[in-house]
Amino acid sequence: MKVMKRMAWVLFLVLAVAAAGSTSLVGSQRSTAEIMHRKLDASQRLLGALVLAQYDNIAELGHELDSLAEFQSWFVLPTPEYALYTREFRDAAKSMTAAATRKDVGAAFEAYTSMVGTCIQCHDYMD
Repeated sequence: MKVMKRMAWVLFLVLAVAAAGSTSLVGSQRSTAEIMHRKLDASQRLLGALVLAQYDNIAELGHELDSLAEFQSWFVLPTPEYALYTREFRDAAKSMTAAATRKDVGAAFEAYTSMVGTCIQCHDYMD
């Protein structure tokens, strides 16, 4: 049953992003679907940067991921659990950026896996 809910959530995000298409969003007015799509895209690019030890890209993408959590549309649930997942996500993104600055790919990867784990736990919580 959880698999069906997760698939429905992913389908919703894909359709919402596709529906947004070329619509220009101004300033901090971003939909939750767009924020989640950008988070997924940055996370996927980040994996490539980690594999290739591209420290500048790791730092840039870590900062981008941390910044995405500042959008109002990120906050979809006013619960202590959701706030904790957000804080853990942002801490991991910041740790990744700091590790990239030190050119420590091992620590950056550890932060990446922590961040992805937080995403999975949060999406499971949302289901």
